[in-house]
Amino acid sequence: MIKDLYDALIACKYDVSLLPQEKRPDRKMVFRLADIDIEVSDSNLYTMPVYVELEWNDTKPLEIPTYIKTLCQEVEEYLYDHSVLKRGSFQWQGPKIEPKGGSQYNIILRAMYLEEIQV
Repeated sequence: MIKDLYDALIACKYDVSLLPQEKRPDRKMVFRLADIDIEVSDSNLYTMPVYVELEWNDTKPLEIPTYIKTLCQEVEEYLYDHSVLKRGSFQWQGPKIEPKGGSQYNIILRAMYLEEIQV
């Protein structure tokens, strides 16, 4: 599913990096896997929530809500049309918007889906 989400962002023409960027231009996204937290007691099949985050900078505060809404809609439409893996459990967790000084904002958009793993 992580690859499906990354493919969706690329197919929807978003500028995405898998590596952290010290200085990145506006709307250049960094795609990262958030911390994984699961307790394992024995060898079984577990359903694990997987959290991924998209982070980017933006200097157009009035356009941020529309940009986030459009991004979410385009990714969901792509996943609906092209992905069959766990798309029913995929959901956005909501944006976190923090001012960075001046007119620049740092946006983190988190998504979650469920993954089955054998331990």
